[in-house]
Amino acid sequence: MKKSQAKMDEFAFILLAGLLFIIILTVAWSSLPKPFIEISPEFLSLVAVRGSKTDAVLLFNGSANNVTLRAKGDIANWVKFSKNNFPLAGELELTVSFIIPTSVKIGTYSGSIEIEFDSEKKTIPVTLEVVEKEALSYTTFRFGDFSVSYFSKKEKVASKTDFEISKGYFSNYPSTLVAVVEDFENIKSGRISLVIGETNSEGNLVISFNGKTIFNEKVKEGKIELPIEKDEIKSSNIIKLEAGLPGWKFWMSTVYRIKELNFEIEYEGINFKESTFSLKQYEMENYKWGRITFQLKNRTGTGNLIIKLNDEEIYNSVPNVPLGWYFDVDLGNAKLNRTNKLVFSTQKDSTYELANTVLVLAYSTY
Repeated sequence: MKKSQAKMDEFAFILLAGLLFIIILTVAWSSLPKPFIEISPEFLSLVAVRGSKTDAVLLFNGSANNVTLRAKGDIANWVKFSKNNFPLAGELELTVSFIIPTSVKIGTYSGSIEIEFDSEKKTIPVTLEVVEKEALSYTTFRFGDFSVSYFSKKEKVASKTDFEISKGYFSNYPSTLVAVVEDFENIKSGRISLVIGETNSEGNLVISFNGKTIFNEKVKEGKIELPIEKDEIKSSNIIKLEAGLPGWKFWMSTVYRIKELNFEIEYEGINFKESTFSLKQYEMENYKWGRITFQLKNRTGTGNLIIKLNDEEIYNSVPNVPLGWYFDVDLGNAKLNRTNKLVFSTQKDSTYELANTVLVLAYSTY
């Protein structure tokens, strides 16, 4: 009886352990993340010229071990995918190309793109209208006459001539120069320069700019130049020259006779032309080509003319035409938005004068 009871207990234990193992596996499998994919757009509606190729873009987002695409219906033999049979983890952009045979009849064709992943399936309906030839419409934007330049110049802001500074133990005669700066936008740097005509060199020459000592040395006759950083320059600046004490010679004064004191500003900057233009949604989506045309009225310097569209450079060279002639710049595969920015500029020490500047954009209307 005891042996039979022991065998029953052992069998019950094994059975219970097996049930627990099955429950654990079931919970583990059910907790694994299920594959999912979001696809945009949910359908494709296209127009294409017979004998041409047109592309559409599908945006994938999700997670799956293997994604397979198949084209079905009327369009099945015209479709090529930029990628197929791939794992997905996150976002992916996939191009679907439709290559239309020259022998196909004019009309509307339908089909679908089936996406299979991990025993799941999604379908993207496709409608494709085949037309005989492409019709173009044009949008024109006029920007008129303007000039662009990159300039570099120096300007004497303040000066003072033929004066004397001195200092002794019983006297002090400094001198100040006030320099007013109006144009801050294009300041590169500043510079103080002075010419010492005579001096007894008994003490130092002390120069301060806006209360900060920038020079404190014993010098002889000659020229001194002191650079001033852009950030130290204010709208109103005070340059102070002062002589130092003559050391142990208490009965003397340090003397500096200044022939000329100057404060110069170096300017550097770009005068550019920035214009914006807006497109309708269908103009942007069906853009085919674009061209900028202008008349080259004048040019100085050897720098390139630079044209950017939406921060992408589309031209950077010297227009190879005589003055007064017209010049074309092809936009190529420029990326257009609903609102666009067109910027003209140039390189250092160069100027371009442009006239009758026009932008023409062509888009298909079929």
